[in-house]
Amino acid sequence: MTPTPALPSNVSGGTSLDLALRSVMVVEECEVWQRWERDLRRALARANDIAVELHFLDAPIEELTARMAARNHGLPQGTPCIDAGLVALRNGRIQRPDADQLALFDAPSEPSAIGRG
Repeated sequence: MTPTPALPSNVSGGTSLDLALRSVMVVEECEVWQRWERDLRRALARANDIAVELHFLDAPIEELTARMAARNHGLPQGTPCIDAGLVALRNGRIQRPDADQLALFDAPSEPSAIGRG
């Protein structure tokens, strides 16, 4: 059987679960900043016999701020800018997973290609 491609999902957890129960790989990119949010999704997946991986990509605040400045530079008229202060605020709200939490998730199914040139 050919694996189903990953579908980015910024929809509610219920929709993500519905997709996963249909053997569609779901990538949740938001609403998993706090440990309790990741724990909730992991428990829900486990209760439905669904494998669950955690891929946490992190960067120093200076790098994130520089990326936002580059993104904001020369935007087409009408495109919203993201304020550097918002990046710092959001960065302060993230609870980064520790080794104990990472061990609760399934091992990655394939090596991540993110960041490779």
